Amino acid sequence: MSKNKSLPVVFCYVDGSNVFVAGMQCAAARRGLAPSAHQAGARGLVDPSWRCNFRTLYGLLFPPTCGEGQAVMFGSYGEPGAAVWEHSARDAGFTVDLLRRNTHNREKQVDSALTTRMLTDIRYMHPERGDIVTLVSGDSDFVRPVQALQEEGLSVLVRSWDHAASRELVTVADQYLPLDPHFDELTYGS
Repeated sequence: MSKNKSLPVVFCYVDGSNVFVAGMQCAAARRGLAPSAHQAGARGLVDPSWRCNFRTLYGLLFPPTCGEGQAVMFGSYGEPGAAVWEHSARDAGFTVDLLRRNTHNREKQVDSALTTRMLTDIRYMHPERGDIVTLVSGDSDFVRPVQALQEEGLSVLVRSWDHAASRELVTVADQYLPLDPHFDELTYGS
């Protein structure tokens, strides 16, 4: 948490799969595999070679006008050790919360784990200090949790790839900033 008690603290919650899959869809569109990222998503097209630059993502989450904060990235794995991005995310400064996929290799419980952590952390948040909650996901499942945070007087910023952002979530957020303008920076190795 912030060492400077007067600066707002940023509490960041990242749906890693949402960022990664939608980023691969953006990359597929950039490579010409689909006319747009939205079409890539609708057709199930991705560029599997795309990798997220977690240091850049981490840097985008903390404005210079804020004190320190926390950034937790949620994701899933199939086999132990299969979350190849875990170490890169930790090295960039994220706390990583991994959940095992079900027997059909489907991601389950990530959204509920993120929501639980976000709402549990309310006890550390101080609206009067100007603390900010940043949610990095476009999933409409987060509309109600965002509203619950706002009812506590907190400001919620949503960041997502534009084609993957539900209009309901964008509408309810206090502020929405797409990741798309930062695609090149967010591409590892570019």
